[in-house]
Amino acid sequence: MDDLSPLRAIRALSAPLVAFFLIQNLVGLAALALVGRIGDAALAGVGLGNVLYTLLLALLYGIDTGAQASISRAAGAGASALAGRMLTNALALGAPLGAVLALIAAFLGPGLVAAMIHDPVAAAAGAAFLRCAAPALLLQGITIPFNAYWIASGRPGVAFRVTAFIAPCQILLSVLLIAGGPMRGAAGAGLALTFAGLIGLAAQTLLAARWRPIPGLLGEAPDRARLAAIARIGWPISVQQSLSQVGLMVAYAIVARIGTAEVAVVNVLSNLMLLPIQIAVGMGVAAATLVGQALGRLDPAEARRWGWRTGALGGLVVLPLGLGVLVATGPTLRLFIADPTTVELALWPARLLAATVSLDAIGRILSFALRGAGATRAASLTPFVCQFLIQLPAMWWVGLVLGYGLRGLVVVQVGLSVLTWLVFTGIWRGGGWDRVRIAEAEGSALAG
Repeated sequence: MDDLSPLRAIRALSAPLVAFFLIQNLVGLAALALVGRIGDAALAGVGLGNVLYTLLLALLYGIDTGAQASISRAAGAGASALAGRMLTNALALGAPLGAVLALIAAFLGPGLVAAMIHDPVAAAAGAAFLRCAAPALLLQGITIPFNAYWIASGRPGVAFRVTAFIAPCQILLSVLLIAGGPMRGAAGAGLALTFAGLIGLAAQTLLAARWRPIPGLLGEAPDRARLAAIARIGWPISVQQSLSQVGLMVAYAIVARIGTAEVAVVNVLSNLMLLPIQIAVGMGVAAATLVGQALGRLDPAEARRWGWRTGALGGLVVLPLGLGVLVATGPTLRLFIADPTTVELALWPARLLAATVSLDAIGRILSFALRGAGATRAASLTPFVCQFLIQLPAMWWVGLVLGYGLRGLVVVQVGLSVLTWLVFTGIWRGGGWDRVRIAEAEGSALAG
């Protein structure tokens, strides 16, 4: 393998993944800019509603991770029919779970938003968003396994093209629906999300049924052992991602004790940070696939090298985004925040977050590499410990007790990013996961 071959392999797999996630994020930013024209209360309410929506959506991420790990190993071993059967089992898990989550969002979500913030206008906006976005969770429960299949089988371009088709539809829907007062604007954002999910489900169904038939899909009833295999790999990620969102809810509740404008700022900054985060996630998913396929070939040393290569490249790729925000902080914020006082409040936190995007990206990519190796417990335990035992207590103490407000909260967040980068780098360097997971790779290859 020549020196450029690893770079080409990472680029070939991660480029469509990065584009896939970035398109989703840009659609969200477009909706955020439209909501931001309404005012701080609408921004805050939709931000809180979206945190709850993402909390429920995170319960589906374990199915994505479990399906991707199982399918990528089957693909690496050349067992295409087995990969299709694993997708069948992932769908059997995702669809009913998505239905339950949709009901929770519609009936329990509005009360949780009201408990988090005392501003009645913001609370009403968050409730309207959740009720209208709830059906999208059912749709995600079906489409997430399909995307996992395309990515894990080495065809992420298919998932990208579906997203590229949906994106302009969702932007158009957002423009049409997010208009008028805060209630209508928030409801429109939720409806646009649901209608886009319907379009995505139709596209995935046509792909699997006619345009890109999947060997083994729906060829046999779900198998208890394969269901258990997907759940076993994925449940730590579901728990970790959901707990991460619970932590984010607590963080939003802490910010809400400071003020509605601060919640609006946090919503904008969180969405802006999703740009480098989504790049890291796209490259992390590529790393997980490459690591999983290397283990499917019984080559743990190569699996280890893929983690380092992808992490280093990811840190370099996101660096220009951080520099861009540092140079043009004010103009960037004014795209999403109408109140000049709120823009001024957001300047210093935005610059601090922008300065540390590369370290955050490297840590995230290595956590995905661990997922691809099947070491999901290590990938999930570290963020949990950092968030619940360090971040949230520190945010409460620094932001509220010591009175440093929003700036103090952002300093705590940056410190957490540095800490998780150090921990994941140490875990990947230290090893242990490769010696344990090679046995699982052998078992998957034999099953194929």
